[in-house]
Amino acid sequence: MIAMSTMKAPTTHGRIAAKYHNDWGKGPRVMSVEQGSKTAKSGLMVDDIIMKIDGKPCKTKAEMDAALADKRAGNPVSVVVDRDGRNTAFNVTLDPA
Repeated sequence: MIAMSTMKAPTTHGRIAAKYHNDWGKGPRVMSVEQGSKTAKSGLMVDDIIMKIDGKPCKTKAEMDAALADKRAGNPVSVVVDRDGRNTAFNVTLDPA
């Protein structure tokens, strides 16, 4: 008789590897980006204001966290940022939480 396991491998939640400050009325403003992270390689920059993640508005850090709650490390998310007064869209590959 062969026993089979039904356990799934643990999954790692994803995150945008940066520190933020709530820019009230706009969205989370990036204060720093972790060097060498997938986030940094994706192009997120200091002073970017995160406006949307996968089409979900992010006016606070809490809304950003909610938009990332079901995302996994290594997966890309669509991000719209206010960069120097212009909306810029690109994909960010999530780092492990």
